[in-house]
Amino acid sequence: MASKANGFVQKIQKEQQQYYDDREEKWKESDAGNSYQDWISAWEIEVEEIALNSPSLEVEAIEIDRETFSNLPQKVDVY
Repeated sequence: MASKANGFVQKIQKEQQQYYDDREEKWKESDAGNSYQDWISAWEIEVEEIALNSPSLEVEAIEIDRETFSNLPQKVDVY
């Protein structure tokens, strides 16, 4: 499951970076460019595999990962 989530995140990161790289330097230095870069940074995550049979694993720790992933921004205002 984590590998699928990481694959999805990597796909988004690649698309974000390609869009950013295709922009002119003037745009990159603008408020829109800075906002876009912040959005890219928010997606710099990695979902880790968890072992459900680990005696030290708490259910609360799972919720933190899910919450982090689900609260990522879905879009950025670049205008």
